[in-house]
Amino acid sequence: MVRPGWYDDPYGQGERYWDGHQWAPDTRPKRGVSIPLILIAVLGTAALVVAGFLFIPPLLDGPAQPTVVSTRTPTMSTPPASSPSPVLSPSPSPSATPDPTPTASPAPQPGSSIKLSPALLETCTNATWGQLAAGPGGELAAGGLALTLPSTDWGNGPVPLWLSNAASSSRAVLTGWASVLMLGTISIDDGFSADPVVAGQEVAACLAVAETQFAPGSTWEYVDGAPTTLGTAPVELVRSAVWLPEPQLHDGVSVPGDEVTVVLREIEGGYQVAVSIATIGDDANAAEIDGALRTLTVG
Repeated sequence: MVRPGWYDDPYGQGERYWDGHQWAPDTRPKRGVSIPLILIAVLGTAALVVAGFLFIPPLLDGPAQPTVVSTRTPTMSTPPASSPSPVLSPSPSPSATPDPTPTASPAPQPGSSIKLSPALLETCTNATWGQLAAGPGGELAAGGLALTLPSTDWGNGPVPLWLSNAASSSRAVLTGWASVLMLGTISIDDGFSADPVVAGQEVAACLAVAETQFAPGSTWEYVDGAPTTLGTAPVELVRSAVWLPEPQLHDGVSVPGDEVTVVLREIEGGYQVAVSIATIGDDANAAEIDGALRTLTVG
C-alpha cells in the first residue's frame, strides 16, 4: 500500500493528495518525487517478492508445492512435429488383383538334378523292358509321332513299360553299348510332372534308374532345353546327361554315359514323347541322332 501524501497529480495539476485509498480533490504546485516513479518502485518490489515466492524450491522435508499451470490460451494450436499431415497421408492401397497367368517354374540350371517322387521312382524301377519292331521302310512311328531312322543299321529296340503306345529302335555303337530312339506317350497319372521341363528330366532319370539300361548307381543332371515347334505344334526340348558310376570300357573305348534328349508335345493327361539316347563324347553318334530328330513329325 502507498502511504498517504502529496504526489505528482496523474491529471497534470502539479501535486495531488493521496489519502491512502484514493486521490483527494486537493492539489498544489509540483514539488518532490513523482508518484509514477514511486509506484513503479513499489510495484516492482512487490513483483519480485511474489516471483520469489512462486519459484522458491520446496523443502526436502516439507509439503509438496502445487504445480502452477498457465491458463493462457494460445493464439494458434500447432500440431506435434510427429503428427502426419492429413494431406500427405497416403490413401489405402487397393487390394492387388491376382494375376490370372500362373507363375512359370524357375528355369533349371545346367548341372542340376531332378528328384523323382517316390511313386515315379517305383514306376521307373519296377517296369520291365520289351522289344518292338522298328517298322517297315526305315520309319519309326508310334504314339502319334513318326521319324526317319538314320540308316538300315537300326533295328528293334528296348521299350520301358512306362512308355505307352510305344516303338523303339537301336543301333550298336560299341560292343555292349547301343544308341536308342523311342516314340510313345507318358502319363501324368503314372507320376510324371505336369510341367514339361520337369517331365523331360524325369524321363532321363527314369532311364537312369532302370538297371537293364544303365549300371546301378548312375546319376543324371540337366544339360539344357528350350521351347520350340514341331511343324506348327509347340513342343519342349529337354536334354539331360546320365553318368555311369565310373566310365566303362567297350572295345577299348572309355564310355562315361549317355546324353538323353526328350521332345515333349502336350496331350490330354500327359505327353507325346520322342526320346533319344546317344553316347557322351561320340560326335558321330550325336550327329546321327540329331539328324533323326529333325525328321520328327506329328503322325
